[in-house]
Amino acid sequence: MSQSIFRQEWRTQSRRKRRFYAVYMTWLERVGYTITAILLAGFVGCFFYQVDEWITAEGVEVTSQGGQLVVEASLAGKSVAKAQSGQFAELANFRVQGDDDTILRLSTSGAVSETGYTSRLLASSARDVLSQALVGQTVQAREDVPLKVTGIQSIEIDAKVAAKPSAEVGEQLDPDRERRATGTVVSGKHTMQAQLGDLPPQVQDSLRAALKERLVGRGITVDSVSGGANVAIEDLLAAHAVVKLEAGDGDAAGSALRVAPLKRGFDARIALEAVDPVIAELVETALANGHKVTANVRVKTGSKPIAYFLLRRS
Repeated sequence: MSQSIFRQEWRTQSRRKRRFYAVYMTWLERVGYTITAILLAGFVGCFFYQVDEWITAEGVEVTSQGGQLVVEASLAGKSVAKAQSGQFAELANFRVQGDDDTILRLSTSGAVSETGYTSRLLASSARDVLSQALVGQTVQAREDVPLKVTGIQSIEIDAKVAAKPSAEVGEQLDPDRERRATGTVVSGKHTMQAQLGDLPPQVQDSLRAALKERLVGRGITVDSVSGGANVAIEDLLAAHAVVKLEAGDGDAAGSALRVAPLKRGFDARIALEAVDPVIAELVETALANGHKVTANVRVKTGSKPIAYFLLRRS
């Protein structure tokens, strides 16, 4: 008869403890299966949950043409290659510019507690005071030489005031940043600034021929701290060019040259169609008074599964 290699005293003889261990392991197993199922469902869901892609521009001027509000924005973003006419556009953070670059963030306390922005309420009073006090003063940055203040570029003031309810309509501050206006891209063109380092063979040959014709036989003086020299060019041995170029929409002809993009954008003309009434009234009044109105613009170029962004980051 075979004997167990486990001694009997190693296993608890208490039925209560054995029942507890059995229930504990059962629930531990169930929790493990549940966590695994949740993680698996989340992983699969990442391939179905879509995230919108946007291209953006900040501080774009809003104008009125034929009774309709329009903007012309130079947009940029990772999905700029997908930009085209007919796409959905959204504008927010409308700001009415004052006569100078002074932005006032005004917070009220007391019976009324609100926060608003304006660049028109102070006129030039703050700039006049600060200009009189600061222009001509000496300033010095860390590890720099003293310099004299010659002018003020812009001012941002954060002020808090006590306020009470009033029946009178006061000066309108800029719209809340959460107010939106939507529209459609009616036209646009792709733009790019790029660098080309590998010229096609025929272009490289033409360039070398032009350089050789221009340089061979000419005399030059080379400057050097060691004395320099006068030399006569006998032959062109090698030449490599790096070209910075601009590109835009057009009929593609032949094979595409591989370039390194330096700046990529999409110049869009957007017509606003659904505008918050508060924004519409304020913009109309501001434009009628000759004030410039700006807003932040973004255009939806498409959507991708969130898994694409998670896997790309990893």
